[in-house]
Amino acid sequence: MYFKVYFILAHKNPVQLNELIFKLQDGKSFVFIHLDKNVDINLFQSVQQIKHCYFIKKREQSRWGGFGIVEATLNGMMEIQAFMKLNHGNANYHCVLLSGEDLPLKANAEIHNFLENQQEISFIHHWKLPYDKWWDGGLFRFESLYVFDYNKHTKVHYWLNKIVRKLKLDFLLPMNRIKKKHPELELYGSSQWMVFSKDLMRSVVDKSNEKLPFKKLFKQVLLPDELYIITLIQNFLKGESALIQNSPSHLIIFKGVNPNPRYLSIEDIKNNNTETILFARKFDDNINNDSIAYIQTILKQ
Repeated sequence: MYFKVYFILAHKNPVQLNELIFKLQDGKSFVFIHLDKNVDINLFQSVQQIKHCYFIKKREQSRWGGFGIVEATLNGMMEIQAFMKLNHGNANYHCVLLSGEDLPLKANAEIHNFLENQQEISFIHHWKLPYDKWWDGGLFRFESLYVFDYNKHTKVHYWLNKIVRKLKLDFLLPMNRIKKKHPELELYGSSQWMVFSKDLMRSVVDKSNEKLPFKKLFKQVLLPDELYIITLIQNFLKGESALIQNSPSHLIIFKGVNPNPRYLSIEDIKNNNTETILFARKFDDNINNDSIAYIQTILKQ
């Protein structure tokens, strides 16, 4: 037996989340949701009533740029593993990471067949750092301390790191701590939106728990959700990395150096809807409702 397990990171828009879940349901899927710890779960009562839909119990503050998103992802993976082992111990499955602003670009049957035919393969679009499409190759994310909410406290971070360098406390900076502990480590970046095979997900959870000091090195890194898991895999799970297809499973478009993806237009979808791209982000009823309606026509074909 083969299943799809959708793992959704959400923090707003319960109505939109509802609609996404109903689009994904096909009798061969489970949905797990991590709701940001700061959000009132009572606002999502309608979601809690959906069949085969479960909320992750151990919730984190998943602020942009912080390590909480990594913790939320690992917590969710552990709960998914436990659930599947207890209820479907002999089944195989993929774990598909989504946000609450995502939509499928393919019909459920097409997604299911695509993944079922490649049960041992994971899909993670990744690259070695420095990466020419990231500002400064992405290395700046390791070269300063990021302790507080990055968007709210940019001046605090500026002065914190200025003082660190003034007092010659550079050994506190993430890059220097990583080099000291792991001089041969190769740094990687990836899309946060990944598709894990059952085996790779288990290996990531186990290795992350085994190497807690390594995980701690990423807690003051900027945007570790695009760095930690793929760096862990490529350095400590070499066998599993051979079973990763390095191609995007999600349509995501960034504009210039803006770190947030733009809301997709109909033209974006028409021009980039390839065979291997199964999902897209991002959407909002109040911003690109025409694109949402267009995807609905695709799914009905």
